[in-house]
Amino acid sequence: MAIRHLFLWNVKAEHDPEWVLDKMSELTLLVPRLIAWSIGKDMGDTDEAKSGSFDYAMTIDVESLDDLNDYLNHPEQLTLIDEVHHAVAESTWIDFHIN
Repeated sequence: MAIRHLFLWNVKAEHDPEWVLDKMSELTLLVPRLIAWSIGKDMGDTDEAKSGSFDYAMTIDVESLDDLNDYLNHPEQLTLIDEVHHAVAESTWIDFHIN
């Protein structure tokens, strides 16, 4: 059963959110064994939906816990964390099984 990693974050006001999105997008091209990935900005309040607590989200799908651990500990992932950590105001994540 595949696993989805969902990462949510906000960018500090003094940092460029587009820079963070670009850096995060680069990561998905550098790490092998991702089944699928998606990244984007919250759509904001609409007639159909209320905006959430986070402004940005990224999902990655992998085949197994081993693949997830490989992703989370991949040198490119660790480098990215070092590069963007100072720009992130707050974040959270969850991992869950998908069909």
